[in-house]
Amino acid sequence: MTNNNVELNKQNKSNILGGLSVIISVILAAFIINYLTDLIPLDRLEGIPVLMPIPFAPIGAAIGFTGYKISKTKLSLWGAILNIVVFAFPILYFGTATIIEAYLSIR
Repeated sequence: MTNNNVELNKQNKSNILGGLSVIISVILAAFIINYLTDLIPLDRLEGIPVLMPIPFAPIGAAIGFTGYKISKTKLSLWGAILNIVVFAFPILYFGTATIIEAYLSIR
């Protein structure tokens, strides 16, 4: 009976960590989408929504990996994967913009 309670406690903790990881990635993605589409004008933030994943996505990925290590749940794994994808966006976005700018300045 005690073994089942320990397993249940691990699974609940992992689900909380996985959910937190997914929530972090969804919030960061919402800020990026809002920046690109300007659905809600946030003029005072300027380019910060694109830079926010750089410090916060690794934290979300670490939370997701910790939840996955505790109990192998898909929610934790998806949270870690989504945070990695959100973390890669600013790097690709600014890298692509730099390449386009360099190409246009040559012509």
